[in-house]
Amino acid sequence: MQFGFLTNVESLFFPFWLLSTFTRFAFYFYISSLLFGTIFKIRQFEYIIPTLATVTVLLGSIPETPTFSIFYLRVALLHTATPIFLLLPFLLWVLAKLKGDVKPEKTKTS
Repeated sequence: MQFGFLTNVESLFFPFWLLSTFTRFAFYFYISSLLFGTIFKIRQFEYIIPTLATVTVLLGSIPETPTFSIFYLRVALLHTATPIFLLLPFLLWVLAKLKGDVKPEKTKTS
C-alpha cells in the first residue's frame, strides 16, 4: 500500500501490533501462572511465569508443521499397529485358554 511519499504504510502499524502481542502474551502467562499457582496452592505464583514461558516455548518448538509430519506419523503408526492388531486376538485367546476361561463346546446328541 502506498500513500505518495510513504511506500510501506504497514511498517507504521508494526510497533502497535508488536506491543499488543507482547501485552496479550504477558496477560496469558500471568493468568495461566495464577491458575497453576491456585491449583497447587503456591502463594507467590509470579515466580512461575519465566518457567511457564520456557516450557511453552520448548513445547511449541517440538512438533513440526502437521502438514508434513502427519505423513511420517501415519507410516510409523501403520508399521507398529498392524502387527499388534493381527496378533492381539491370538494372544488374548491363548491367555484365556491358559487361564481356563475358554470352555470346550458341548456337542448335541440327537
